[in-house]
Amino acid sequence: MSSPVDVFNGSKKTQLKLKDDVTLASLAEQINAQGIKPEAVIVPIEGGVQLRVASTRDEAGKVIKVSPNLMGGEKLQMTQEGVDPGGMGARAYLSQVFPSASVNLGSGLLTITAQRTKSLIPSLIVVAILLAALIALLAIGPTPGAVLRHNAEHDIQASALFYTDLDEMPSLEQRLEQMLDDQKCESR
Repeated sequence: MSSPVDVFNGSKKTQLKLKDDVTLASLAEQINAQGIKPEAVIVPIEGGVQLRVASTRDEAGKVIKVSPNLMGGEKLQMTQEGVDPGGMGARAYLSQVFPSASVNLGSGLLTITAQRTKSLIPSLIVVAILLAALIALLAIGPTPGAVLRHNAEHDIQASALFYTDLDEMPSLEQRLEQMLDDQKCESR
């Protein structure tokens, strides 16, 4: 890794499941149809063509990794271009030279991983702040109100997190006692 902070960076993996045989040209089309950041192009060179899959993100350290696993056709081999010093991938991958873009590569799986798509550090900082606030709230607790004073005076074990502050607690108790007394009188 090029930096210890790289551990906190995310990646996005896209897998193309190719059930039918593909050509070099149709593979490039399918990669581009995914709507992902890497872009595939057929590059004409002396002696044939190559498939180039490159990251479209300009920022430093925004790299990709291409892993072909195709069978039943010409073997697709991808070499790194613009290698990441941290070993996370490369800016682009280039295939070997093929005689034409219509070469059958077979079917199978092609995995493209976009490394360092976003940093996880801001999310971790927000979670740490929220946890610290929750711990502080639980440690400090709310200021004692009438309910807490009442509970303390009458040795009632209750958490302030589940009760609201009722300033009218004594009058509620008096009315409750009156109702209970009235019920006792009626039952006699």
